[in-house]
Amino acid sequence: MSLSRPGGRTQPAGAWRPAPRVRARASARPRADASTSAPAAPLPVVILPGLGNAATDYAPLAAALRLRGAPAVAIAPVTRPDWLRNAAGLVRPEYWTGRLTPLPTTAWYMDRIDSAVADALEAAAAAVGGGGQGNNKVALVAHSAGGWLARTWLLERGGASCTASLATLGSPHAPPPPGSGLPDQTRGILTWVEANCPGAFHADIAYTTVAARYLRGAPLLGGRDGGGSGAAPVTLAARLAGAGYAAVCGRADVWGDAITPVQSAHLAGARQVTLDGVFHGPLGATPDPEGVGGAAVSEEGAAPRFWYGSASVIDLWAPEALGLAPLGGRLLAASRGGGK
Repeated sequence: MSLSRPGGRTQPAGAWRPAPRVRARASARPRADASTSAPAAPLPVVILPGLGNAATDYAPLAAALRLRGAPAVAIAPVTRPDWLRNAAGLVRPEYWTGRLTPLPTTAWYMDRIDSAVADALEAAAAAVGGGGQGNNKVALVAHSAGGWLARTWLLERGGASCTASLATLGSPHAPPPPGSGLPDQTRGILTWVEANCPGAFHADIAYTTVAARYLRGAPLLGGRDGGGSGAAPVTLAARLAGAGYAAVCGRADVWGDAITPVQSAHLAGARQVTLDGVFHGPLGATPDPEGVGGAAVSEEGAAPRFWYGSASVIDLWAPEALGLAPLGGRLLAASRGGGK
């Protein structure tokens, strides 16, 4: 017996299927006993692209995870033009009042996660031989906006039932703090996510949030707080990054990965990993062949520039988050906990 799935393909009987869509919850409470333990054995991995990225951007990361023992890796089939679908929110009154909810605006992305999860479980089942069912759990690796989209999927599509772990890479998890006067850049979606599934919400999922101190931001005008007369000149890159940080967390003079400030990339109750010298995303990162390490990138952005998914960086978060075997080699320095 088999179950039909999109595209005419089949999957083994009893395999995970997305839950029916449900209405947004009015409120929810965090789970105080959320797990931070990595899976006992490697699970199939599903990679979730970040805003503006395409599935093809993550092919090197997928290959690196397979080398480290992932039994199967699937990437949510997202293309760059797909992100224009978010413009559907413009026709909703909630967009203009800042009270937008994830669905139906991001339903297209939820569908892509459904598809990738089914692919990963199917490939993992085939790998154990005979088309067996295998383990019906996956490990999610979500980059940037993929992090809060993953949290939405876990709650709204029933994805928590087939997810063992969630690792987020440079994901902006929190809206601007109350009283900052700053608008939620997602027009209310992040505010909704934090209200309905705050922190490491699901008790049986191991959460890992990965942030980075690549570039310290600065105000558009003036110097950094406490800079003093002998402080190094503030670069244009620092000012541009600071403007982005301020729009997310309310402060420009903080550390981040050039896009997401450290304090916004972590979830309460998760295993928190903060890396030094790691850039936000694959676009603009230095090609990094497997087995080649590198030194931390300077604040001024000197090459090489590695991102969370670079071969030189993966072993700093993947073994604990995914239960994969590190390949070793020369690695960047990492620090645990939140950034300063």
